[in-house]
Amino acid sequence: MQVLCKASTMASDIQCSVCGQNFQVFWERTNPTEREAAREEILAALKAQHTTDRGTDAHRACFNLPEWNGSPKYSGAALLGNAPATTFQAA
Repeated sequence: MQVLCKASTMASDIQCSVCGQNFQVFWERTNPTEREAAREEILAALKAQHTTDRGTDAHRACFNLPEWNGSPKYSGAALLGNAPATTFQAA
């Protein structure tokens, strides 16, 4: 399952345990069991982004898990979250 995480100053589905940055999460699927498993992966990825920076600048404004380098038109999560095309590298 792929998810899109978008930094948010208002709504929050998940929060980085290191810096407190809020993220909205857009899911490709809605199965609650898959979502719960993915939450752990998201939290681990957010923590891993803090390699040198302990603040909110450690995070990109928008990213997919698992990583996605293709066009957003081929990522269900990116489509659901209306991800900007500049978020991803060319396929």
